Amino acid sequence: MGVTLNASQNNILSAARRRFGMAGGRFAEGGTGGVTWSDETGASGMLTISGQSSANPRARRILFGGAILLAVAAPVSARSAMAQNSTSESRAEAQDSRSDRIDEQEDAVDAAQEAAYARDVASQPIPITLRDFTFRANLPIFYDSNPNELQSDGPSSMEADPEAELGWRKNLQSAPLAFSVRLRANTDRYGAEPQAGGDQTSARFMVSYKDKANDQAWSPFFWYKGTMGFQGTFSTWTYTRNDVVVGLGRVFNFSGNFRGLPISANSQVAAVWSLGFRLYVQRRLRVPGPDSVALYAVPSITYVPSPNWSVSLLASIRERWFDVPPASAGTTPRRDFEVEPLLTIAYDPSTALFGSDGFARQQRFGAPQIALQIGFERRSSNLSGKSWNEWTVGPVLSANWRF
Repeated sequence: MGVTLNASQNNILSAARRRFGMAGGRFAEGGTGGVTWSDETGASGMLTISGQSSANPRARRILFGGAILLAVAAPVSARSAMAQNSTSESRAEAQDSRSDRIDEQEDAVDAAQEAAYARDVASQPIPITLRDFTFRANLPIFYDSNPNELQSDGPSSMEADPEAELGWRKNLQSAPLAFSVRLRANTDRYGAEPQAGGDQTSARFMVSYKDKANDQAWSPFFWYKGTMGFQGTFSTWTYTRNDVVVGLGRVFNFSGNFRGLPISANSQVAAVWSLGFRLYVQRRLRVPGPDSVALYAVPSITYVPSPNWSVSLLASIRERWFDVPPASAGTTPRRDFEVEPLLTIAYDPSTALFGSDGFARQQRFGAPQIALQIGFERRSSNLSGKSWNEWTVGPVLSANWRF
């Protein structure tokens, strides 16, 4: 009798040889009236197993049973390999999505800190020169409803994501341009789902138009951002992304009774309500792929009831089109639509800790901030199994220094 298997199952045959005492691909039992077994790989790359028995019933049963088990094990092994590849692909997609979500959360915390700093500077009796460099440390602690970003029945977990950021910003005096550089690193950990964690570093260079006489004017911008992802403790590289973005944005500032504030260079510090809008296009080059193009629309609203409190709500709305690799020509191009509202309630305890005249001490020990973030993300994809929902809720402790 004979069974033909793919050569990738050769390891199964090797185990069988060791189990039944076969050496060199041949096995003999019962002398001249026993069973013989041989296997060989032909030119086609297929492994052929054959055997015969004339007298020994036990050997015949072993031979027949082994052939049946190998025939069954081969497709099971192939399905297992396919499942592992699918899991790897899903984790890569989850890494990208988590990275984008973390960036949105960090940006919201940074915006609240920047606004609080601008109000503190404006309230000082003696004019203060703005510092160009900042160092921030954030500690978000979230409940995450779906860290693996599964379409259904995904387990929840607590998440901790310590972050560090070094930034530089410069407004040119000779031209209406502002430049900024931002370096970030974070390590994302999940208590109940450790395989969902990962680390990343990123560097972003941005240039934007800045009207020195009107902080409510339209502001075109461009940025490049490079991101590298790693496994735990920055041990093993997993991906690299290069994002190029072109867009424009605008902010409208209002008083407490929702009347528009007059045009000025710094109307933000007097604003109780602010409405913002950004529209931009992103080209993402990813290693490993696929590459993609995305269109973002990000409306936002901010309420500042007092100098120490701020409430902001933004919605990142994006459509992403993925490139089709040459090897997959003829397949359906993937397209994802995502909506991510994010609420940030921030409290600045500087006055309570350092007093109303403690601005210098605040800068020396790090301007603190306590925030609560509530986020929701919904992805809808044209491909089966790629859609999911995710909630994140929790506090963010942060401090920043300027120098």
